[in-house]
Amino acid sequence: MGGGSGSDPEGEWTALAGLGESFEEFDELAGPLIRGGPPPAVGVPAIAHAPMIIDTDIGGDPDDTVALVVAARGVAELALVVTSDEYGGERARFARYLLDLVGRSDVRVVAGSDLGNSRMWVIDGLCPEDVPRQETDVVAAASEVCGRTEGRVRWVGDGPPVEPGDSAA
Repeated sequence: MGGGSGSDPEGEWTALAGLGESFEEFDELAGPLIRGGPPPAVGVPAIAHAPMIIDTDIGGDPDDTVALVVAARGVAELALVVTSDEYGGERARFARYLLDLVGRSDVRVVAGSDLGNSRMWVIDGLCPEDVPRQETDVVAAASEVCGRTEGRVRWVGDGPPVEPGDSAA
């Protein structure tokens, strides 16, 4: 199923669409897929190269830390990190520290709103004292990123969900 110089996209599509031959529950769907043929190759969508903004509540669960490092290393278009549910500006400082560690000092970090939540802060003492506090004007930072592009911007929401009735809603 891989791509490579010897790949056969039409054969791969037919194999996938042909699942109806082996699984009755797919039979009704397989016919139209096979008749329609493989989707046309359109290349990489434009959104794949759009600037990226990550909204994160880093400093609680490790998933946000991993996601930020992976994005910093793999997404050249990463332009802005906004911290949500701030903890006295410490989430933003930690994001800045991680980005600097992986060589992405070009990515702007902005501290979002502090909602008063302290139960999801587990990294006390991991960020060196010399990492400065980050700016706090999220609207201006996001507007600047959006203003630099004529197309879309990717906003990756990795922060806490806001429930109806929460003070942040």
